[in-house]
Amino acid sequence: DKIVGRNHIYSENELVEKLNQAGFKIIEKKYCYGYYGKIGYEILTILQFIFAKSKIIFQPINIIIGIILLPIIILTVIIDNSYTQNSGNGILFIAKKD
Repeated sequence: DKIVGRNHIYSENELVEKLNQAGFKIIEKKYCYGYYGKIGYEILTILQFIFAKSKIIFQPINIIIGIILLPIIILTVIIDNSYTQNSGNGILFIAKKD
């Protein structure tokens, strides 16, 4: 949607309806990007923004900072995926075509 200039955020019910209309049976549903996932994503986004906006002379410093923070980002993803989420910024559906 962003490519054509539209932003659309689908609700869980809209996604389920679209999957059902396409002939899929939902086998499993999992919320993604819970609390810790959001933290890791924000750190990564900030790093990408800083890297893109900084001058070439500062790129080596940015790479070092990225390498230092990478284990923290990976840890937040591992923690986020280790617990069952009751809500989150994303939903993962595992579905089977009927």
